[in-house]
Amino acid sequence: MFKDAESIKIRNSLGFIDSSNPLNVTQTSSSLTLQMDEAGSGITYVGDAPIGSATSSAVWRIKRLDESGDPELIIKWADGNADFDNVWNNRASLTYT
Repeated sequence: MFKDAESIKIRNSLGFIDSSNPLNVTQTSSSLTLQMDEAGSGITYVGDAPIGSATSSAVWRIKRLDESGDPELIIKWADGNADFDNVWNNRASLTYT
């Protein structure tokens, strides 16, 4: 996922993502479930929702990590906000700002 072998820490609402092992996520809330999708071409989607939520329900907070530019990592939120109102199954077709 990350081009650089060095570890980069990204602070987000979920905790820290360690880029040397991107699936090593420390969650700050035990009441949320986490989904990650490495979609390819430097794009990774990260979503969280209340535990037990269906991926087809509009209860997900989703962000897109874009590492396709060099060397920048760009983080954008679905719908331009961190609200829990998106459908995880639609993550690739949502608008990110």
